[in-house]
Amino acid sequence: MTKIILSTTAQILVIFSYILIGFVLRRLALLPQSSGKTLSVLETTVFLPAMIFTNLFSHIRVSTIVSHAATLGFVFLFLLFVLFVSFLFAKLLSKKGERRERNTLIYIFAFSNYAYFGYPLLRNVFGETMLAETVLFAVPFTITIFTLGTYLLTGESGKRGSRFSVSGKMLPVLAAVFFGILFGLLDIKLPSVVTTGISDLSKCMCPVSMILTGYVLASYRIKELFRSARAYLIAAIRVILFPLLTAGLLWLIGLRGSAFVIPVFITSMPVGMNVVIFSEANGKNSSAEARICFISYLISLITIPIIFGILQGSVS
Repeated sequence: MTKIILSTTAQILVIFSYILIGFVLRRLALLPQSSGKTLSVLETTVFLPAMIFTNLFSHIRVSTIVSHAATLGFVFLFLLFVLFVSFLFAKLLSKKGERRERNTLIYIFAFSNYAYFGYPLLRNVFGETMLAETVLFAVPFTITIFTLGTYLLTGESGKRGSRFSVSGKMLPVLAAVFFGILFGLLDIKLPSVVTTGISDLSKCMCPVSMILTGYVLASYRIKELFRSARAYLIAAIRVILFPLLTAGLLWLIGLRGSAFVIPVFITSMPVGMNVVIFSEANGKNSSAEARICFISYLISLITIPIIFGILQGSVS
C-alpha cells in the first residue's frame, strides 16, 4: 500500500505542478490574454492529433484484432454500459434542454484520464504486462473519445431542437483517428524521422493541457476553487461512484484478474482534460470544467491508493 500511495502522490504532484505553472503565469500577467486560445489551438491541431495517431498507429493491427476478438467484444459491451450510465447521470444533473451542459457531463462521466495520468501508475503497481493488456483494452475507448467524444464537446449546441454538428476546428483530431487506424491496420512503415517527430509532439499533450487548465483556473479567486458543491458532486461521481458501480457489477458476474482490474482502473481515473481543451479551442468559457478537473485530482489523492490496493489484492 505504501508503494501505491507514493506512486499516486508523485504522479498527482507532477500534474499539480503543471497546473500551478499555468496559474502563476496568468496571475503574474506573464502571458497575454489570448494565451488560453493559443494553447488550446496548439493542443487540438498539433499535440492531440499527434498523440491520437501515435496511440492508434502503434496498437491497431489486423492480427491483434483477430487474436483478441473476445476481449474487444467485452470492451464494446463495457463501453456501452459506461455510456448508458453516464447519460443517466448527465440527464439527472443537467438543466432541461441544455444540450451542451448535458453532453459535457456525459463526456466527464464516460471518459477519464486513464492514459497520461493512469498508465504510469498502472505500470508502477501492476507491471508492464498489465499495462500492455490495458492499452489494448482501451483502444475502443480511445477511438470513441475522439469520435463521439469530439462530437459531444465541440458541437454547435443550444436549446432543445437547435442544430448540433461537430466544429470544423476538430478535423485534425478526426483525421488523426482515421489515419492512425488506417496506417495501423495496413501496417504501413513510416520513416523514423516521421514517427519520432510525431511521438515527440504527442509528449507535449499532457503538460500543455495542464498548463492550460491552470491558466483557466486563475480566473477564480483561490477560495472559490473549493466552494462549488456541484463540482464536488460531479467529481465524486467520476472517481468514486463509477468505479464502485463497475467493481460491483464485474464482481457479481464472476470476473477476476485483468478482466476485473482494467475496467475498474479506467473508471477510477480523474476527469479527462479534453473538457477544457475543446471548450477553449471553440471560444467557450471552460472555467467550470477546469474546476471539476482540479477537484477530481484532489479527490484522487485519497481514492486511487484505496482502489489500487483493492485491485492489487484481487490479482495476488
